[in-house]
Amino acid sequence: MAEAYSEEIREAAKILHLEGFNSREIRARMEEKRAGLPYSIRPSVRTIDQWRAKFKRDGIRAGLSVPPGTEDQEEEAGYRRLLAIRREVLLRLDESVQSGKPSHQWIKAADQLQSAVDRARGRRKVLAKRERGAKISNEEAAEFGAGNVDQSDLLESLAAEHQDQAGQDGTPGSSSEAE
Repeated sequence: MAEAYSEEIREAAKILHLEGFNSREIRARMEEKRAGLPYSIRPSVRTIDQWRAKFKRDGIRAGLSVPPGTEDQEEEAGYRRLLAIRREVLLRLDESVQSGKPSHQWIKAADQLQSAVDRARGRRKVLAKRERGAKISNEEAAEFGAGNVDQSDLLESLAAEHQDQAGQDGTPGSSSEAE
């Protein structure tokens, strides 16, 4: 009868699978205590193959993890890929318009991709400002989650907004304030 392996062992195998290791490499790492486990384990290659087949059925694809230290390059590559896909969709849209049958599918895809490119461009702009040490506006920080906004500016803008609201309805402050 086959030996049952704990969830911890299968999870370690899954992580190695995500990092792109094949079954033999996963087995070797598990045996050499290089799989993130505090002990050595030696499941058969066939067992690991079965786990990996289940991972694939569950949509867990191999080799998709980003190696530590390459996050910036991966993000840049993702942005360039987004631009390339947008270019392809715009080409298809142009072809459908020129054929006299504009496709709503291509129009919608082009619109969604343009929105994604605009968001990415804005985020990149905010991150570049942050790296230079430039001040990020409250709107930029809120939109892209930048997080290094001067809190005194935020408090001043909230106080000014509160004053504007109080002046509009004729009361000096909110009726829900309690002292």
